[in-house]
Amino acid sequence: MIMPFGSFGDSPDNLSPCSFVDLYNDEFQQCTDSSGGNLLPTDIFLWQNLPAFTICTFRCIIDGKDVSRICENGRWTGPRCKSYRVKRFWRRWRRSPPPPPPDTTPPTIGCPGNVYVTANQSETSSVVSWTEPTAYDSKDGYLGTTRSGPAPGSRFSEGVTTIGYSARDSAGNTAQCSFSVTVTVVRCPPPSYSGSYSCTGGTSYIYGASCSFDCSALGYELIGQSTVTCLSSGHWSNSIPSCQRVNCGDPGVLTNGVPDFPGTRYEDVVTYTCNAGYNITGDVNRRCQATGLWSGLRPFCWYSISCSSSPCLNAATCTNTLGGFKCACAPGWTGSVCETDVQPPVMSNCQNSETILTSQPEAVASWNIPSFHDPMGNQIKVQSNYPQNTSTFPWGDFTVQYSALKLNNGLRTECNFNLSVKPIPCPDLAIPPNAVMVCNDWNTDMLNMCVIVCQSGYFVPNGYSENVLYVCGSSGNWSPAGPMPECIAGTPSYIRNAPSFTDCNNSKSRSELSLHFIDLLERSNFAHICKTTTCDANNVSIRC
Repeated sequence: MIMPFGSFGDSPDNLSPCSFVDLYNDEFQQCTDSSGGNLLPTDIFLWQNLPAFTICTFRCIIDGKDVSRICENGRWTGPRCKSYRVKRFWRRWRRSPPPPPPDTTPPTIGCPGNVYVTANQSETSSVVSWTEPTAYDSKDGYLGTTRSGPAPGSRFSEGVTTIGYSARDSAGNTAQCSFSVTVTVVRCPPPSYSGSYSCTGGTSYIYGASCSFDCSALGYELIGQSTVTCLSSGHWSNSIPSCQRVNCGDPGVLTNGVPDFPGTRYEDVVTYTCNAGYNITGDVNRRCQATGLWSGLRPFCWYSISCSSSPCLNAATCTNTLGGFKCACAPGWTGSVCETDVQPPVMSNCQNSETILTSQPEAVASWNIPSFHDPMGNQIKVQSNYPQNTSTFPWGDFTVQYSALKLNNGLRTECNFNLSVKPIPCPDLAIPPNAVMVCNDWNTDMLNMCVIVCQSGYFVPNGYSENVLYVCGSSGNWSPAGPMPECIAGTPSYIRNAPSFTDCNNSKSRSELSLHFIDLLERSNFAHICKTTTCDANNVSIRC
């Protein structure tokens, strides 16, 4: 008979536990601990210790009876099932241990939480990484896992991708977990624009895309920013512009008349009507142009009978005629009522052209600034190709220009003058008797070089050298200075290395003299002057 837990004198905590393996069982049913809790076969390990006063129930296989045993003082008490006996080779018998319960506990595995990322600028995918989970089994310890889906560090496209992991222990128990990777691509709404436009990335309008808007049709203008960019907030950086007709603005009032117009944009037309007793002069209809200006000029209304309505404008003289009047315009005005300004800017104090001689390679020049004004008192805009009226110029020719534009009628007046900066000119050399002067005939503004050649039968006297180059540069002075040698008759006492001539006008003699001069230059300290194609025998000057 099994006694209730409360009938024992000692509490369960002060008594020894019993080992479950010491129980002999054919078919274990359940155990009930001292608190009344039930332990099923799946809850107990073979080598587990059970607390005192735990009652375990078995069903005997041989006779089918149920027996219960209780843990008391570290030992199991109560009836037993009839035992199987196994004959051993030493002819003794012993009781076989019960088989262990099957392993039905799956491993444990934990996936990371769901991942939410936003694609970077100008991208529709994103690289996502995470730490791969591990699995643990109470019997097998740590287990490897199998992944389904992309690996950590992979690039994920826009949308939701599910990643799964699974593990299996040695008993075949499995565990699974999964999580999702959600990639969001920020997009801006498609631009609502009536004209043409182009966007980077086509029509995806993703974060970082930019759109450029065109409004080049005649008579239309872009209102707003021409380029917008999609921001990370999913909004455009600026409001989408609009392509609208050009606005010419209010055409203005008409004295003694009424303007009638449906609008002030491109192709709209304003029609003017004079009040009773007034006649209209000028453009009755004006059209808003693509330039943003009304065509023609605003008309005028005057009395239809005589000059008493003062129809003539801008100090014009009015004369009555049969059925009308006539306007005599003041200077600078024209038109039926002298309404058109034809007066260009008036100029004074325009500088004359000037030549500046200098021994230096450049010179400072100053000039007077011309004056411009309009007798009508309208605004004038003056421009010049030189911001100051003083500048440094190298040798050469230069044009200084001042241009005055009258803004109300587009008429222009200009002041132009030339500045020539040149080296000081060299005086002409006197040609000695019985000699010719051979000189360069190119680049003479910068450098003059000459040589004296005696006629046949004449020579340079002792004390002078033949083939002497006389040079004059920007200083305007010849070197060597002093009187030139004269060619004297006779035979020299030295061996000549210079040519002579018999007839200055003979083409052969002139050719020989020219070639000799070029050769002399190329062997002199002034050989650099022959680095150009102009250093040629055809460009040599010979004066007799």
